[in-house]
Amino acid sequence: MPEPGAVLFDLDETLLDDDASMHRALRMVCSALGAGYGLPAEALARAYLGVAERTWPELGSVPTAGRPDLADGWAIRVWMWREALGAVDAAPDLAGEAAGRYRSARRRTYRAFDDVLPALRCLAREYRLGVVTNGAPDTQREKLEALGLGEYLGTVVISGEVGVGKPDPEIFRIALGELDAPPHRAVHVGDSLESDVRGAASAGIRAVWLNRAGRRPATGSARPAATIRTLAGLPALLARLAEGASPPP
Repeated sequence: MPEPGAVLFDLDETLLDDDASMHRALRMVCSALGAGYGLPAEALARAYLGVAERTWPELGSVPTAGRPDLADGWAIRVWMWREALGAVDAAPDLAGEAAGRYRSARRRTYRAFDDVLPALRCLAREYRLGVVTNGAPDTQREKLEALGLGEYLGTVVISGEVGVGKPDPEIFRIALGELDAPPHRAVHVGDSLESDVRGAASAGIRAVWLNRAGRRPATGSARPAATIRTLAGLPALLARLAEGASPPP
């Protein structure tokens, strides 16, 4: 690999501990709705998680029949809460209040993983950095603002803004164009073997799988150029790649 160029990052579960934030916020909201309206808090939380697990993977960067456009994260959340409330036989007109409480709770619970800021500070000295993420623009930019990482990022490319999402290689090409870096001088780091690893590789970018939980890849999964458990090891890995040394599997 040539000398330093660009390093792209996924956002959710790579820089941001999004899953932990979601569960903390959900407990707060459902407890409040349970206390205020006599709703079954645990059942409501399970219903919302079920809606979220079905909805987010299905939503692309174009409107889906009967659902809001991915570009409007607020509308998506209101719709999801309406579905969850309906699942526990609660009044759907509480959806706006629930979504507002949830947005407020999420803003208070966004946290970067502990290894993120030290890694970005180190890498920003030699590399142009960017984020490539799928999701609603208002929601994803809200997350980045809460993390306070903007000074290290040369670009942020969000599927809901550009009309294409990972694993489509075009979203990676857009990011590299904004950083003025060719694919062979770039690396993408993310937690998803499909969206991040397969997507980046299809754009000609070396993909590093951030496997924080030590998961075993499923048969037939995309193969990364390297695997790390923490971003603390990324600077040394990139140095080895630049020198032409073989990275760890």
